[in-house]
Amino acid sequence: MNLEQTKIRLGEFVNNLSIAQSYESRSDVINKMCDYISSRGLDVDDQYLDFVKKVDRSTVDVQIRYVPIYRVTSLARLYWKDQKKEDNDPMEHQEFVRFTFVFDATSQNKRNRISNLNLLKVIDKKAAKSNEETYTNIESYENNDVKLLKTEQIFTPSVVLDVPLLDDEVYPLETSYILSKSDIDKQVDVALKQTKSYKRLKKEKEKWSSIEKMEVEVVLVPIARIKIGLHEQYVNCANGEMDIQYEKNKEISHNLLVARWMTYPTIIIFTLLSVLSFIFKWHLEARFENLPAHILGNITDFIWIILVVLGIIFSLCALPSRKGIVKRATNNKDKLRICRICARLLIDVCVALLVMFLMCL
Repeated sequence: MNLEQTKIRLGEFVNNLSIAQSYESRSDVINKMCDYISSRGLDVDDQYLDFVKKVDRSTVDVQIRYVPIYRVTSLARLYWKDQKKEDNDPMEHQEFVRFTFVFDATSQNKRNRISNLNLLKVIDKKAAKSNEETYTNIESYENNDVKLLKTEQIFTPSVVLDVPLLDDEVYPLETSYILSKSDIDKQVDVALKQTKSYKRLKKEKEKWSSIEKMEVEVVLVPIARIKIGLHEQYVNCANGEMDIQYEKNKEISHNLLVARWMTYPTIIIFTLLSVLSFIFKWHLEARFENLPAHILGNITDFIWIILVVLGIIFSLCALPSRKGIVKRATNNKDKLRICRICARLLIDVCVALLVMFLMCL
């Protein structure tokens, strides 16, 4: 696909087209992905670690596609009638508002992975800033020199990636992110209703609005992607933002499940026995208002408190976490040793609490 074909594919309504400068080479893209996966440690499925360690990076298939960003400058006519109670003939008013805003196809779908690449930050802040100007008549607008985003950059293959291209060849478009004229009209209508000029008319009963002029600019952002395992990985070549997905290590997941089955029942039993022993010892045998006088009244009270404190400590130590298991696996230690020891100690505490509970019956 060449540059002219790209313009046609975007639509005849597009006034200006430019390509965002890329700062990521093909090798940069691969290294970024590999470094990110490596930084996750052992909690990554083997197929992803094998890719990082064994793949020949010179043969990796890196696909580059352009995702379009739209910058629209619109001129809207606002017309309303201002009628007071004592007037029979309402006064008619109109003004023109010029507003600019930037958006892309992912703006309304935050779950889309491409939206995680911060596409809109590719455009300069001043150019991307939503601004608004009002005019009393359309002639004053025509006399105002409205400058759009600078698009005079000369297209050369070197500004994209270090992948060979013909002189007039560009990377293909990500067609699912191309907006039609009707899609852009809807976005313009929403943006108009957010302007200060339009909001001032909310109190007016009779009001109309129409878009008189619209200039559409498109900036193409090169997005690189590599298929690793079950997922595609994305890198925004213009700002280095990444969206990486991977499968977690199945062995770590299994160890975490075993640790939970090992510790959760003992923690639940300990909690129930602590509460029950408290109720039977101090609530049933003594009035509630005299409770403070009965606590620590004898040695069994001290033992009960010590057991509860120990049980809480053992419960906290026994609680399994994926991060802790990964850390121990990284250090070549028994991944379940701490959970196993604390669970056994917690069982001893539960037995002691059960004896105290039976003594209070």
